[in-house]
Amino acid sequence: MRPLIVCCNVTVDGFMSGPDKSLDFIVSDRRDEDELAAAFGSVASTILVGGRRSRHGRGGRLGEALPQSHAGTERDRNRAAGRDGRPSRGWMMTRANAFRRMLAAAAIPLALAGCDGGSGNSTQSPAAAANEAAVQTTARSAPPRTGYANVEGGRIYYQVHGDLNLGKTPLLVLHGGFMSGDAMAPFVDAFAASRPVIAIDARGHGRTGDLPGSITYDQMADDAAAVLAALNVPSADVLGYSMGGTTAIVMAIRHPDRVGKQIILAGASRRDGWYPEVLRAMAQATPAAFAGTPIEAEYRRLSPTPDRFATFVSEVIGLEELNYDSSNDAIRVIDDKTMIIVGDADGVQLEHAIELFKLRGGGDRQAATRGFIAGPPRARLAILPATSHVGLMAEAERIAELATPFLDDRGPPRPTGLFTGMDKPSGPAR
Repeated sequence: MRPLIVCCNVTVDGFMSGPDKSLDFIVSDRRDEDELAAAFGSVASTILVGGRRSRHGRGGRLGEALPQSHAGTERDRNRAAGRDGRPSRGWMMTRANAFRRMLAAAAIPLALAGCDGGSGNSTQSPAAAANEAAVQTTARSAPPRTGYANVEGGRIYYQVHGDLNLGKTPLLVLHGGFMSGDAMAPFVDAFAASRPVIAIDARGHGRTGDLPGSITYDQMADDAAAVLAALNVPSADVLGYSMGGTTAIVMAIRHPDRVGKQIILAGASRRDGWYPEVLRAMAQATPAAFAGTPIEAEYRRLSPTPDRFATFVSEVIGLEELNYDSSNDAIRVIDDKTMIIVGDADGVQLEHAIELFKLRGGGDRQAATRGFIAGPPRARLAILPATSHVGLMAEAERIAELATPFLDDRGPPRPTGLFTGMDKPSGPAR
């Protein structure tokens, strides 16, 4: 059997971080799934096939729930192994991700390659490992629990993936404008493997439908807090995309006891955080522009008020004409840690993303001077290359890889080789 070469502490695409990624890149001349399974056990073939399905799964309508486990057909496995001579680039990229996950799941000793074990806080206690295994088992086996929570003026639809009673902090996922919790399925699936996930349909959207009053960020933040209260969740970490990102910021300000860590995915704290051209395009949009689009079809499929699509579009467009600016002082005093993620071709200005990062405690000059970060930072910033605002929706897997160490409060990996030990504070000479 040909050898499998494991190279430690190599950054993939410049985006891998966290101590669990100290085995970051694998070089292998194997192309046969059976050989991988023989080397690493059944977990190898399970993850390889599952990895292909998770990124290139079978087709379905927008927002349609798909099974989380998929063994794959014989043709799928043959294509995955390249037996028909046509392995796609997409598969090869997914295969690399599957390799990384396979190693984490198989718990290969880091000493295998004679490399440093990563940051000091990477060791997981037996209780934590058992809890994470329970979360993963529940997420794979149980269908989501759905329902409605009473809020001011109506009810908000929610879905719960995983068991909220396992002791792991849940992640609340807030979708973008014109979307629904179903549309955030790539993120829900990516994070539900390690923690309970709650997704909601904001007022006007999805299965919640039209409710009395206007759609505002304050109201949506209050709605999200009310859902947590209805589910007996004292607090949750929050991931918000676009409109949901702004809602997450407002929620952290208005309901600090309900919000833990925040992942602000292409969200702005002020209206001028968007490029002026984007604001103009939003202002010029009309309900007629959405006629016959998948957005209209999905709205009519999910909404209890399917005939109010034109009103719904007008209300969401009007949301961006409101003054929803949060003050810098209010952002600075948000209690927990924050991660800002944008694309380099995003509608949110890069300057605004960096400003938010700094307001939340990013830009550690002492770390810049030392050359090392000591412990988990208060704020993190990720700018994805060649990625637009909508393009972020295709990067759920990569974003989960970036954000999971943040949610787990893990520090960055320790450098090895020439820099081994240099990140440790120097003590008195003996």
